Parts: sequence; C-alpha cells; structure tokens
Amino acid sequence: MGKEELSTLWQELREMNVINKSIILNEYISVDNDLITEGTLAIEEIVACVHDTSNENDEIADETELELPPVSNHEAIQAMNIVRRYIEKNLDDSAVLKMCDKPDNVIAVQRLKKMKQSSLFYYQIRN
Repeated sequence: MGKEELSTLWQELREMNVINKSIILNEYISVDNDLITEGTLAIEEIVACVHDTSNENDEIADETELELPPVSNHEAIQAMNIVRRYIEKNLDDSAVLKMCDKPDNVIAVQRLKKMKQSSLFYYQIRN
C-alpha cells in the first residue's frame, strides 16, 4: 500500500468520524517506534515471563473451578441440619443455634414460592 492510498484511507476514516480529526497519520504510524519488539532474553528473563504467565493461568483456572451447580432446597435443608447438629454437639450455644433460624426461614420461603397449588378442577376429576 502506497503513501497516497494510505493517506486517502486515513482521510476517509476521519470524515466518517472513525478516527479523531486531531490525530495525525505520521504520529499514529510512529507511536510505537521506541517500543522494543525484538531482542534476546536472558534465561532468567524467560523464566520470569513463564512464571508470570503460569500464575495468571492458575488464577483463571481457579475462577472457572468456582462455578458450582445450583443447590436445591432439599440440599440446603440437609446442610442446615448438619450445621445445626454440629452446633448442638460441639458448641452448646443456644444463641448460635438460634442464628440458624434465619437461613431456615429463607429456605422455607423460597420453597413456598416454588410450590404450585393444583387447580380444584383437577382435584375434582381425581375424586
């Protein structure tokens, strides 16, 4: 691509407001001239780069492992029963045990919201 063609395309992009009109083509082209894009790395630098990348990959893997399946009301009730039993056997603290009532109430409300009452019409048909 020649300079004239590049200038023409640049001008068209500016007219379409894709590129800010205050940006000059030569400045845009040379913006990364001082950036080092090649060279040789020492072994220590290579190891450091690989080490940094592997830590990032570990963090990404940890995030994806945290995606757990949803918990059913039945499973939540069972879990709260285990917590309650643990408190009763190991802590013997009625105040802490009473704190279990709040999650129990929330689970019960959610369960009631999901329940649907059968229509009286279907009840009459069955009898």
